[in-house]
Amino acid sequence: MTEPQAVTQTHNSSTLPPKVSWREALKFWWWLGCMSFGGPAGQIALMHEELVVRRRWMSEKRYLHALNYCMLLPGPEAQQLATYMGWLMHGTRGGIAAGALFVLPSLVLLIVLSWAYTAWGQHPWGQALLWGLKPAVTALVLQAAHRLALRTLKGRGLWVLAVLALLGMLGPFSIDTYLPAFSGIARSLGATPAEMQQTLSAYLFGFAFMNLFHGALSDSLGRRPVVLWGIAVFTLASAGCAMSQSIGQLVFFRALQGLSTGAGIVVSRAVIRDMFAPAQAQKVM
Repeated sequence: MTEPQAVTQTHNSSTLPPKVSWREALKFWWWLGCMSFGGPAGQIALMHEELVVRRRWMSEKRYLHALNYCMLLPGPEAQQLATYMGWLMHGTRGGIAAGALFVLPSLVLLIVLSWAYTAWGQHPWGQALLWGLKPAVTALVLQAAHRLALRTLKGRGLWVLAVLALLGMLGPFSIDTYLPAFSGIARSLGATPAEMQQTLSAYLFGFAFMNLFHGALSDSLGRRPVVLWGIAVFTLASAGCAMSQSIGQLVFFRALQGLSTGAGIVVSRAVIRDMFAPAQAQKVM
């Protein structure tokens, strides 16, 4: 890895980070590691608030450039962004320190919280505390995403692309947030592992089946009606899943989710095809 001066030559001098003392940087990265709740969205927004808005250690242009660069790389973009920021300020040792301190305090806190959950998680007050933390963390993530969107989405076209990306996320979201809850749902409904597998199979079958028709329907009826109906049915099916009292009801509503969620994925790609030339549409997707 070369020193940061080698890569900053392509940027205007006004985007270069100001001189920050090594001790100040270490204190900040340690503090960030202890406060990095809310997942990547919350961490990225927190770094922006501290580095760009509050401390002014980075310019807006440089921060967004670094964020775009890290988004293209495989792996955890928030930690990569912190490592890159540390490297810009203090070279190789700054990148190593920022990357390590971004993880180590959080690891210690996670171990302590895991031990506390094992010891007291089944107590009524422990469960009440966990239920109270869930909406708080959700609110932090939503606030961070909203704040970041206001600063990065400049113009109607970028907002349209962001909405299309959210529509395309519905399918993976319905699986990624469902699988970790398998055991808890099985206990709640008194279902066997084989019956729980049926809920996933029903979703995937509905998803694959309707993917054959969403494109044709959007071509004949229009993009907006298909998307709106898909979102409406998906919302109702999600509510039905949450209120299911038996495994049969859950299988039915999961199949309904699968039938509707593909509308966002298929139509979002169709809209991109409508908006851009073939070469540019391929880059956007």
